[in-house]
Amino acid sequence: MKVGVGPGLPQLRVSLCEALGLPSGALTHRAGPASQALMRALAEPGVLFLDDAQRLTPSRRATALDRLTPREREVLALMAEGRTNQSIAGAFTVSERAVEKHIANIFAKLDLPPSGTGHRRVLAVLRYLGSVTVT
Repeated sequence: MKVGVGPGLPQLRVSLCEALGLPSGALTHRAGPASQALMRALAEPGVLFLDDAQRLTPSRRATALDRLTPREREVLALMAEGRTNQSIAGAFTVSERAVEKHIANIFAKLDLPPSGTGHRRVLAVLRYLGSVTVT
């Protein structure tokens, strides 16, 4: 995604902060070196690619969900929809055993060991739902 940039666009700063998941005042002349580099780029007329902006700003805090593979995230998304293992297997045209392996990996990466006090599938879905933005 690219954004047209001109000098002195305070609204663009706010929009970039939102797009990058930063607090609204994060991009100021008093900010750290990465934010200052981004502000110098904003001061120049031209085009700024959001990928570049994301590399120049501090990254968000990594979560356990970041350890999941793309397929594991897809499986978790279908779990969040309330799908059964059989339904998930049908969606990906794989065996139920393959889905079970994905789910076991999800539980391991989310540090959800078997326990008598919690339902791991529900706990994994709750973590997933806490990480997605609903539009």
